[in-house]
Amino acid sequence: MLSVMAGAIISPSLPALEEHFGDAPRVDYLTRFIVTMPSLFMAASAPFAGYVIDKFGRRKLLIAAVLLYACAGTSAAVIDSITAILVSRALLGIATAGIMTSVGTLIGDMFTGSARDRMMGLRGAFNNFGGVVFLTLGGVLASAHWRAPFFIYLVALLIVPFILRYIYEPKPTPPGSRDGGSDGAPVPWLAISGTYGAAFLFGLSFYMIPTQIPFHFRDMGIPDPSIAGAAMGTATLATAFISLFFARIKAWLSPGLMFVLGFAITSAGFAIVATLSDLMAVFIGLSVFGVGMGLTTANFSIRLLELAPRRIRGRVMGGQATSIMMGFFLSPLFSQPIAKAWSIPTAFGVASITLALAALAFGFILLRERAQTK
Repeated sequence: MLSVMAGAIISPSLPALEEHFGDAPRVDYLTRFIVTMPSLFMAASAPFAGYVIDKFGRRKLLIAAVLLYACAGTSAAVIDSITAILVSRALLGIATAGIMTSVGTLIGDMFTGSARDRMMGLRGAFNNFGGVVFLTLGGVLASAHWRAPFFIYLVALLIVPFILRYIYEPKPTPPGSRDGGSDGAPVPWLAISGTYGAAFLFGLSFYMIPTQIPFHFRDMGIPDPSIAGAAMGTATLATAFISLFFARIKAWLSPGLMFVLGFAITSAGFAIVATLSDLMAVFIGLSVFGVGMGLTTANFSIRLLELAPRRIRGRVMGGQATSIMMGFFLSPLFSQPIAKAWSIPTAFGVASITLALAALAFGFILLRERAQTK
């Protein structure tokens, strides 16, 4: 749950936060970067986190990262400088990188085959069910005061005793085994890089929701932060339900076909948001987007764990976190110029077209692979 909480739970506070720091130069960009600043530092620190866990182990880094997460996340509740808040968000990003990388690597170490597929699906489901609860709670608390959602980060402290009690350091897989790989086995970097590119595009489009939807509602005459929180919770709820059945879906569909369908459905969701500017249409569009997201998020991790031998698994999973988080961070730089020059619905329309092109690209790759196997 902590990864989805990192940036988005304070999104409903953005309009009030922008008003509070209204005298700051470029405040319209800075307020959006408060949401995405963790993503930049997740992207920068995830490869280092991957190196650390490959070298020194998974569990110690996970404990330290969760403690830093609680401290850095909550500190912004008492800071009255937008610059200092951005610094605290940077530290939150470093902590989240450690959490995401160590958790993904631990799942890869502890599970194989269909059990791994099921666990990745459950990871996605809990991630997004947590998102529903905390994004909605963030909206409710933001209605009371824009600082209130920052206290939600204290929930990380409740997780520490369970990590200490139940998370163990897996024994290394013997070299040459199916899951461990051979020390001399070549690494399929081209396939890994392609998966990274898809993950980046996912992050770029997904973070348009927390950075633009609250302002879209304000422009529609619906300034209530709780409505924005509920809308974002709707997308994550749809993703959570799909994630629950991820292992079954993967038994029916190949990873390539799941990418095709996932990007096509997310494109359709954003097309609805772009073309139908009423409250119900936005909720429906975000729900459709969430269904497509459920087909893609766990698929990234499964694909990379299948490609990466154990000796570099932490670094490869760190690269995935970097790709997604760079997409998160750069999302306002992609969407905000379009929104300012034209409108927020236009920005969602451009994103919809980009996602549709990605679906076509994956479809072309899938057809080519099938033709080569005949």
